[in-house]
Amino acid sequence: MKIEVHTMVWREPRLRLFLNHYTKFADRVVLWLYGNDPQDRATAESFPGVTLREFYPVEDGLMIYYWTEMRSWWWKNTDADWIMLPDGDELIYHPRMREYLETCPHSILKLQGFECVGPETTSLDKGLNSWSVTPRNSFDKCLVVRACENMDTCWENGAHDLVPPARGTEAPVLLLHTRYIGLPEHSFARSEELLRAQASFETNAYSRSFTDHLDNRTTFKRTWTYMMAGKPLKAVVGSPSRNWEV
Repeated sequence: MKIEVHTMVWREPRLRLFLNHYTKFADRVVLWLYGNDPQDRATAESFPGVTLREFYPVEDGLMIYYWTEMRSWWWKNTDADWIMLPDGDELIYHPRMREYLETCPHSILKLQGFECVGPETTSLDKGLNSWSVTPRNSFDKCLVVRACENMDTCWENGAHDLVPPARGTEAPVLLLHTRYIGLPEHSFARSEELLRAQASFETNAYSRSFTDHLDNRTTFKRTWTYMMAGKPLKAVVGSPSRNWEV
């Protein structure tokens, strides 16, 4: 069985965490460098098994469209058995990933999305012991697929849903969104300041919508309060009621 991971990144602050995670179980990790950022390249080149590709900037506002189209193309043009298509700040987690996929009878897996907060780390093993998580239905995405299945299906922009509708099978696999890792839990104001600084470096349409979200302070504070009320990731993963074999 061959597992392949594709993603596109640009100035991704948690790229080392991403690569440390996926290179542990994937046979191939393909990293598309948007704009050829030197820091992204230096980090990626420190992982010998990672394949680098360049994706040059497109007209502002079109990046998320091309990213979605590329996902659909990779899915249908690979020799792997399974392909994973996360964003650069998303970790797909199962305690026994290869063993699970080896016997999985399904073709499109719908993941269980969680928002993560906690200390910065380059190892998910450490995150399992120090992060807190809250469920986020918007991250229940179909990002693990059996390659070359359902050739008439593709993702809509943002890759949160498939079109035409192809109902994924709810799987015991977590999608951990790590964008907020490293932000200070004790200070909402400081966290907002750091997020604004991060967003100011980005120019694509997705980032602008994120900046607009920050401008709505009430919405952002509600979201932040919700995340701070999360459960320890270790407790979620180790819960006796969680069945990893479904």
